[in-house]
Amino acid sequence: MKKAVYLIAIALLMATIATVVRAQDDDSRRSELGERQRLIERKMAELETRFEIIAHKLESKEPERAQRLVEALQQAKRDLIAVKMGEITDLLDQSRFQQAEAELDLVIIKLDQLVRLLLNDKEETMTRQQEIDKLQKWKDELSKIKSEEQLQNRETEKVANKDVTLKKLAGQIAAIEELLKKQQEVLDQTEAQGNAGLQALDRVANEQFEVRQQTEELAKEIAGAEAVESPPGELPVEKSGESKSGESKSGEPESGESENPKPDGEQPKQPGEQPLESAARNQKQAEQDLADGKPVDAKRAEEKALDDLSNALGELKKEERRIASLPPEAFKEMARKQQKTESKTADLSRDMEQAPKPSESAEGKDGKEGGAGKPGQPGQQSVQRAQKAMQNASDDLNDEEPQGASRQQQKSVEELEKALREIEERLDQLREETREEKLARLEARFREMLARQQIASLVTIDIDEKKVYLNRVRRRDVLGTMRLSSQEREISELGRQAYDLLLEDGTSIVFPEMVQVILDDLERVAQMLESEQTGLITQMVQREIELSLEELMEALKKSRQDSAGSGGGGGGGGGNQPLLRKSAELKMLRSAQLRVNRLTQQFDLIRGSDTLEQGLLGELDNIRVRQADIVEMMMRIMEKQ
Repeated sequence: MKKAVYLIAIALLMATIATVVRAQDDDSRRSELGERQRLIERKMAELETRFEIIAHKLESKEPERAQRLVEALQQAKRDLIAVKMGEITDLLDQSRFQQAEAELDLVIIKLDQLVRLLLNDKEETMTRQQEIDKLQKWKDELSKIKSEEQLQNRETEKVANKDVTLKKLAGQIAAIEELLKKQQEVLDQTEAQGNAGLQALDRVANEQFEVRQQTEELAKEIAGAEAVESPPGELPVEKSGESKSGESKSGEPESGESENPKPDGEQPKQPGEQPLESAARNQKQAEQDLADGKPVDAKRAEEKALDDLSNALGELKKEERRIASLPPEAFKEMARKQQKTESKTADLSRDMEQAPKPSESAEGKDGKEGGAGKPGQPGQQSVQRAQKAMQNASDDLNDEEPQGASRQQQKSVEELEKALREIEERLDQLREETREEKLARLEARFREMLARQQIASLVTIDIDEKKVYLNRVRRRDVLGTMRLSSQEREISELGRQAYDLLLEDGTSIVFPEMVQVILDDLERVAQMLESEQTGLITQMVQREIELSLEELMEALKKSRQDSAGSGGGGGGGGGNQPLLRKSAELKMLRSAQLRVNRLTQQFDLIRGSDTLEQGLLGELDNIRVRQADIVEMMMRIMEKQ
């Protein structure tokens, strides 16, 4: 109840602040804003005092809630919410509404964080699949936060080394202007040599090749892997924003950059980078057309390359103007964006803290959660350190110290990368545990099927031998074949469960098909036994079922041994790891082909003459279908590759 009261109080504070923001657009109410903000200050001070009093009263009866209130109070003081409210009051009194609005946005973010801190309710534990889903969600969020931080770090470095950045841009602009001249010369030669024959066009193709090489080198330089020298005491400006750890950094959206972070591992393009890459592709096409004696097509590709180079030049010039004209308040804007990223990181950190305890398999050898002796969720500590570094970077930007801010941003990126690695390691572990469990279930299911099929096969042979020996069918044998038919269908039901498991996994091409073949064979045998057919064809199909089950079990056993020998089947890079390795799939395909060969030979021996009975014609058709299925599976494997 008391928690609800304070949540309502904070909500009222946020609503009041929002009202102040809206009132800024009303000239008739501007004189009231300062006083209304002072009222909010007093409410915040009263709220902090009540936090302290209630926490003291709850300390003995409800220590967890008391601790939560203390943490909320400490966070409020750490975030200087009351102090910032006083600064907003001064700004309003001075009619500096734009700056007041910016500060109000940040206060609202901090109050929202307090609400979420007070709503910290723990769950108990997670199942393995729940943990996988939760970790994947955190991984996706971390990847986005990391991209945002890289974008901001790149922008900070540009501002911190403004002169060096402008010098680098000027050099790149000059290089593109030179490329434009050379590409135009190639285009002129293509037009002039259009009817001069292959030898002349080949010389033009060589010149186009040289221009393409220079274009690709410039694109790589802009995307960049090497740091540009900076003046003594300044941070290095790195091409393509590579950090000291070798990862690409990104800053605020620039000319030619996307506002939205790219997926993990794919950084936004630098200004000029994408059109240069497009120019290189068109230049390569022009080379090919020239070599093939197609000057008209080559000319078309060269004109496209010229357009691409012009676009690249425009993007770089736009970026040069942007950097040169950065206003003094740019640091404040960068600080605001850094604080928003920090807020997202804080939300993620709290989500990790509030999440249920990882499953028992997450415990390391020393018995602590998280594996490797690290308490809490995988990556949690690194996320907390990244958040702290972001706070420091924001403070440095507010103090107009981009050098320190850039160092803190690089540190936060490194911590985020550590968190991603820890989460991916845990995901690999969970996926491998899931994979091992599936393999064990399949192997057990096939083992049971094989044991029951071997018994059914022996009984079939026994009944058939008695029929031949006595030259008649006894009633007990008829009943026996009926029971065998039911048993074959029971075995088929076990196989259906294995088939459903393979389909649910969805990573194998050959194994589900092989199980389906076994299911078809079991149904055929059941129908034959219903018709009291216990002869060579029935026995042949039963034997093929046994061999198929043995091959499946051997493949599963080998796959489990390989996983154990390699320390697990973690796949790096995430996603749904294959239940069985490609080599196992290909071996099973080979076994399927050998089985068709063997059936063909056995069929040839059984038929005895050129005249085929109806039953034998059905078997021949079945062999044909299996051969076609093998071809189709091979095609699917090749397409997947």
